[in-house]
Amino acid sequence: IGAVLTRDAGDEGGFCHIDAQLQLNLKWPMCQGAGDRSARRLMSMGRACLTFARACRTWRMERIKERGVDIEEKTQTLQAQGWSVISDAGFIGLIGPFFSKMTPDGLALCFPTDSRHHNLRGVLQGGALMTFADRAMGMAARTATGATRTATVQLNMQFIDAVQIGEIVQTTPLMLRATRQLMFMEAKLMVGARFVGSATGVFKRLAEPA
Repeated sequence: IGAVLTRDAGDEGGFCHIDAQLQLNLKWPMCQGAGDRSARRLMSMGRACLTFARACRTWRMERIKERGVDIEEKTQTLQAQGWSVISDAGFIGLIGPFFSKMTPDGLALCFPTDSRHHNLRGVLQGGALMTFADRAMGMAARTATGATRTATVQLNMQFIDAVQIGEIVQTTPLMLRATRQLMFMEAKLMVGARFVGSATGVFKRLAEPA
């Protein structure tokens, strides 16, 4: 039980784990034939600790929401800076929007994070960052080669630094090599001047539908 009180109040994932452990451990004295008085005392302490842990989780989630951004407001700001919304009625539409614009260095893409994207630690979920990297490299590959349809053959990801909710991730993917069917891509994921992730991918050109 003491472990709960000494854990970082911001470690929401840790508290979830401790909750489960406490619920199991509180039954242990009964199984071992402990006295009713000791068992009741332990149960009371356990309930107090669980209440504390859940209150900390609630506090953490409220702080995450405060760091979130209004999607409409962020969209208007980015469009005023020359970014265009990437239209997608599929999965990207659920976690996006993502944005793109042409620059002297090639096709740039950005991902404004909001309160939907946090993990148990309150920072950007790694899967969301991988999805952004995959879409960014795929779009850049199609733009550079003129391909209209591609499929991801391989995707490698390195997570360098945590992305805080509300930050904007940006990348300008680079084509390393292209053959008749395959495109080898690289993307450095940045938040301002901060390097937060690196991705490489192989994309295959698909035949046009009949």
